[in-house]
Amino acid sequence: IRVYGVYEKLDERIAHYLTASTPPQLFELVFVRLETDFENMRSGFVGDTLALLWVSRRGLSESELVEILDLPHNIWSPFYLAVSEAVVSKAGYLSFFHDYMRQAVESRYLKRYNHYHKYRDMQIKYFMSEKCTDKNRICEEVP
Repeated sequence: IRVYGVYEKLDERIAHYLTASTPPQLFELVFVRLETDFENMRSGFVGDTLALLWVSRRGLSESELVEILDLPHNIWSPFYLAVSEAVVSKAGYLSFFHDYMRQAVESRYLKRYNHYHKYRDMQIKYFMSEKCTDKNRICEEVP
C-alpha cells in the first residue's frame, strides 16, 4: 500500500485488502499485486521464486535463486526490494518471515497445481550441476 500510485483510489485499494478473512488470504492478495507489478518482465516469476523458497530446506541465497531461475538482476533487484520485509535472511539464506506467508505460497503456487516436485526438481538440478560447488549446500538441499 505504501507504494500504491493513485491516491484517489487508495481507500478502494485498502478495502480490497480488507476483504481477506485470514492472514494467508491477505498474502495471496499481495501476491496478485506482485504478479501485476513484476510478471510483465517474466511470466511466472513471482510464483517460481516464492515456490522455490518454500521447497528449500534451509532457504536459498540470492545468488542461488538468481542462478536457478536464470534471472537478470534488473528483474530480481526490484522484486527483492518489494518483498524484503516479508522475506528474512538467515545466515545468508532467504526464507519466509512468517508462516502465514509460507501457507499462502503453498496454497497459491504449490497445492493448486501440485507443483511440489516441479520446484524440488529445479532445486536438485541446480545443486547437482557444475554451478553449485558448495558441497555443504548440496548435502543440505539434495535428498
